[in-house]
Amino acid sequence: IASPGKLFVGGLPEGVTEDDLKDYFSKFGPVRNVQIMYGKLSHKPRGFGFVYFGEYQQADAAVGQHLIGEKWCEAKRATPAQARQPRAGAGRGMKGKDGRPANARAGGKNSKAGGKTPAAADGSRGAQANGDTHAP
Repeated sequence: IASPGKLFVGGLPEGVTEDDLKDYFSKFGPVRNVQIMYGKLSHKPRGFGFVYFGEYQQADAAVGQHLIGEKWCEAKRATPAQARQPRAGAGRGMKGKDGRPANARAGGKNSKAGGKTPAAADGSRGAQANGDTHAP
């Protein structure tokens, strides 16, 4: 269940810090915590975060558009993940947009080529596989 004073803030500019957000949103009331979300692999900011107020009314007062670091951002009530509508394409598992397993694209082990360059009739791997640019 979401904290009653939890806000989602989207569209954050690059370089904004948690201290910047805390300073900005403090005009709506005491800020308990600020969290900027980072990519798991890249460790780069994902452009959104959360601001936690102690009271529901303070969070409600902060809902709307805000100019933070010369970029317009949107603050809205945070909703628990299970309460949100699923995103388009969610639930595909390891399949791509075309519905095939991820490793079946681009010569993966489930592709028709089996991940190998098809052999030529004479048993060689073919001109392109050998780096030749013209036919023998």
